[in-house]
Amino acid sequence: MDSSPDVNRLVDSNAVPTEAQIARIRELLDATEDNIEELQAQLNHQSEIKQLCQLILSPMRRIPDDILQEIFLFTVPTDLNQCHDIRGLLRLTAVCSRWRDIALSTARLWNRICVMGPRRRSRLRKPVWFSDPNLRRKYLGWTKAWITRSRKAPLYLYLDLGSFDEDLTVWKDVRSALKTFFKPIAPRLHHLTLLSSSLEHILPHSPFTDKTFRQLHSVIIEAHDEIDPNAPTRTKAVTLFPACSQLHTVDVSNTGLSVERLSFPVENLAHFAMDCLDPDGVPKVMKRWNKLRTLSLSECGFSSFFPEEPSQESSSDNERIIMPNLESLSISFDEFSMDILVYHTLEAFDYPKLTALRLEIPTWFGPRIPEWSARKEITSLFSKLHELDLDKFPVDTVEHAKMLFEGCPQLRKLNMVAAGDLDFDEVMELLMGTKYLPHLEELELQTDSEVIWRADIHRLVCARVKPATSPPEPQLRRVRIYYYGVVQAYPTDHTNYPVPPSVDISFKVTLPDRYAWRKTSWNGWRSTVGPRPEGMDVGDNAMYSDGVYMVRLGPDL
Repeated sequence: MDSSPDVNRLVDSNAVPTEAQIARIRELLDATEDNIEELQAQLNHQSEIKQLCQLILSPMRRIPDDILQEIFLFTVPTDLNQCHDIRGLLRLTAVCSRWRDIALSTARLWNRICVMGPRRRSRLRKPVWFSDPNLRRKYLGWTKAWITRSRKAPLYLYLDLGSFDEDLTVWKDVRSALKTFFKPIAPRLHHLTLLSSSLEHILPHSPFTDKTFRQLHSVIIEAHDEIDPNAPTRTKAVTLFPACSQLHTVDVSNTGLSVERLSFPVENLAHFAMDCLDPDGVPKVMKRWNKLRTLSLSECGFSSFFPEEPSQESSSDNERIIMPNLESLSISFDEFSMDILVYHTLEAFDYPKLTALRLEIPTWFGPRIPEWSARKEITSLFSKLHELDLDKFPVDTVEHAKMLFEGCPQLRKLNMVAAGDLDFDEVMELLMGTKYLPHLEELELQTDSEVIWRADIHRLVCARVKPATSPPEPQLRRVRIYYYGVVQAYPTDHTNYPVPPSVDISFKVTLPDRYAWRKTSWNGWRSTVGPRPEGMDVGDNAMYSDGVYMVRLGPDL
């Protein structure tokens, strides 16, 4: 404010200003307003400088490019089945020019390609799209950019061809389109998941039967439609991926193709999954690929193992097929199988190195546990197991649980269903000490009990977790409880019964006939590509819910 005596006197008094004084005061106000605006502009400028300097000092800006690349890689789903949503990667390139340059220079960020075509409008049938040239251009066009950006990185491809009309004239064009699509990428493919409603018109032809593929390590081939085992098939044998000497894993468990008409490079083949629709198909596979370390068999029936119905007598030693390197075995029996087939499956083959076993047995036909313990070969087999999965064969009494635990003294991982008269607290009581399963490290228990006491889990953990020893001894480190609906428990259980941090305790809600997909000895290789299509790692009935794959435990009743 101006220091004029007239103005100062007016400020300090109630005198009425003259016209000349009013004009002077207005001039002073205008000048003061101009000064304020000028100072405000300077303040804004200084604030902008401060903000820019703070951005320069941002921790994110100081992250090295190679570290930022690794962070970007964590945004890519580990499950190849979920890589169809490409918007996440595109958002990374839209943040700033630096992020875009780093993303485009990270080859592994673009090497997982998932092509599913149009969304399914019917649960009964996949959409028809690959036979339409316009739809092919629409749903395959973006893959060229991904292939270019991935440079020389190994490619992982999930390709769902959808359904096809019953028009034989389209197959020539479809096979030509497949050959064109695979030509630039086949030499770099490390994994291929291929789905189609009809494989009979695709697989026995180029590019799958020529030397286009050279670097394949693993293959999953799946047919959408239910396979009719009585449908006419080609008689000519087919050799798939003949130049892939590094192929170590093949899953053709739902292709409908006869194992007699399938052939793969066998130099490094270690993991194999197949359906057993062929008569006497399993022995043929075991004789042909006796270097396998992991074998998964589904839909096993009498004819899968024996041309004629087996007798009650056990196979003699000199008749047994030896699988000298087999370490893990998963067998799913069909709904018409009876206990004699289970016995002969486990007794007719010699597994000297088998340590992991999974059995899926229809409970209304499956053998009782007491009957297992009376058979020499089976008890010998179970006594060497380190991992046992019986989640599709419920244990329903305390006596059966005791016999099971006594027969597996070396067990380190157990997955079981406690049902019927076997309650949750009874299982915990059996495992409280080290009389049963002294080397147990991981327990997955599915129970239909309405009450789960955390105190029981606390006592179980305290009884099995010991102070560190040298050398370290096996001890409990993971417990997973699957239960149905709402479970009652004391609200103070978590406070009164804490669990040591070295033990991973988790509770999951499931349905009476479902369980969550998990990594095991027989499907662990899929950790790089995710479970089988639509979560079907075991069985054909699966769903994806809340980020967890749930697989049916048995057929609908």
